[in-house]
Amino acid sequence: MERDWFDYLSLTFSTLATAGGLVGLFVAAAAYKVARQQGRHTFELGILRELSSEIERAVAAGEFRNEEHTYSPSANVFTRVMIFRKDELPVWYFLAEHDRPAEVEEFLLKVQELGDKLKGYQNEEGYGAKHLGAVVATALYDDLLKAIKARTG
Repeated sequence: MERDWFDYLSLTFSTLATAGGLVGLFVAAAAYKVARQQGRHTFELGILRELSSEIERAVAAGEFRNEEHTYSPSANVFTRVMIFRKDELPVWYFLAEHDRPAEVEEFLLKVQELGDKLKGYQNEEGYGAKHLGAVVATALYDDLLKAIKARTG
């Protein structure tokens, strides 16, 4: 009976140590989840930056200057696009599914949400094939900007 106080002290210390260990485990799991999510965002932002560079390269090479849509990204570009959901980069996915739009109207319906940006390319008959390259470049940039804003808040 002389050691009752020691037993209670030992039990209290063990209980506190176990509780502290469990709290530490939950904090570590939460920190891992946050770090993993931040790593994913950083990776995705790097891919979006590479896609932006691809558009800049294509514009500099004159792939958007012709009267018809001549820009056809490589399979490597589409592999990077597939990392994202289809609703995040709809124009990029559209280009992946349709190497060249069969009709100008079909593509313009797809990028109609650009609204004011497309008005500058409109002629009397509508948008027309003459400026389709500029519309495609604008739509691709717009997709990238929306995805970047979604990740950077």
